[in-house]
Amino acid sequence: MFIYINIYFMDSIILPWHKSDVWRKAWCKNFILQKLFSNKEVKFQIEEEWRSVLVFSDWEIKYWLTCNKNKIPDNLDFILLTDKRPTLESLKKWEIKFKQWLKHPKIKKYSNDDIINSWNRNFTFIEEDKTKKINWLRKPQIWAIYSWLSHIKTSKEIWTIVLPTWTWKTETMLALLIAWKLEKLLIVVPSKSLRLQLFEKFINLWLLEEFEIINNNCIYPKVWILKEKFSDINELKDFLDNTNVIIATMNILTDEPPENQQIISEACSNIFIDEAHHSKAITWESFCKNFSKEKILQFTATPFRNDNKRLDWNIIFNFSLKEAQNDWYFTNINFIPVKEYNSSNWDLKIAEVWVKKLRDDISKGKNHILMARCENKKHAMNVFEIYKKHSDLNPVLVYSNIKWERDILESIKNKEHKIIVAVDMLWEGFDLPELKIACFGLIVKSVWLRWLNFPI
Repeated sequence: MFIYINIYFMDSIILPWHKSDVWRKAWCKNFILQKLFSNKEVKFQIEEEWRSVLVFSDWEIKYWLTCNKNKIPDNLDFILLTDKRPTLESLKKWEIKFKQWLKHPKIKKYSNDDIINSWNRNFTFIEEDKTKKINWLRKPQIWAIYSWLSHIKTSKEIWTIVLPTWTWKTETMLALLIAWKLEKLLIVVPSKSLRLQLFEKFINLWLLEEFEIINNNCIYPKVWILKEKFSDINELKDFLDNTNVIIATMNILTDEPPENQQIISEACSNIFIDEAHHSKAITWESFCKNFSKEKILQFTATPFRNDNKRLDWNIIFNFSLKEAQNDWYFTNINFIPVKEYNSSNWDLKIAEVWVKKLRDDISKGKNHILMARCENKKHAMNVFEIYKKHSDLNPVLVYSNIKWERDILESIKNKEHKIIVAVDMLWEGFDLPELKIACFGLIVKSVWLRWLNFPI
């Protein structure tokens, strides 16, 4: 994939980031990736230009741009391949695309020990300061981390951390991984969309890097996204030997044969269960028995399971909804009722109110997104036909195993759609703060929609 150069000023460019395929085979859906370094803005001065080469420096490092990958000098460490002959003029006009790094000091193989040792003393354990608009760890994250630390040394039980939506549950997991150098972490999620979302956050160390909670000496973890079960035990062991973080759905793990489950449990130092209220199932409980209880930490936004019963295991930290509202992690929820007694008109009536609300928000400069949550695929298709008429809002339909599912989810995260019609997706744990209106058509005496008010 090409990466465009972004020029802020006449003398600045953004150098691209780089990831490495640690393990990938054409015949296997499972793969391991590692990000080696992030993109970087540099101010440059041109030093040389001829034929297929442009050389510039940022007063410390010399960079070599070339469209010929067969001519690479040995005396330079930073070499980028471009899609065509690089010139100063094409650089200034944004007409060059970076194809790949041909040489960079950080492009090399790292052992698991190299990675974990790089995290030592490179984590800034400090709380955000809202008055000074400094973004670091939030209060609920710090409290949750200390709560876990106070139990990990003495307890032999499974514990649960409850963090409401928008209090950065995933960043708490990231902080625990880096700050306490977890050797091999298994993260279990209930859906494929969450599996992909967590994969992207862990491979990039997301807000830990953006808010400079970690420093440049930290090496990114090797992250394995588990998509299918293994038929070859040696291949499974090879995967486990070459990864720091494994992200998988409950279904995939419980489909593994008992021997494979045992190998995974013995290899992993810790297991995080995300959206833990989904975890009550016989097959899942059987899998968890492969792990020592002290290895397991559960995360959820609610202390209740889907059957409305409380979670079985002890809660070590519960950041309440009241505290989240007091700290402005989210504000009030506005309820807008829609009265319609003819059931055949429910979806149409809801759409009229919903689209009007969306257009009002957009007219006020608010970048909001709306979602219609449907009971099943058939219902979603009918509902989508209603919203499809608003083509300027670019409605999209998404449900599990839809064709081009990954591309659709990517376009949703890129905010390309103002209306989303979904079946049991993009709900729990899906990170899209612009999603401000949720609409439900229920088979009851009234039909209603909810106006979600999370701060962006």
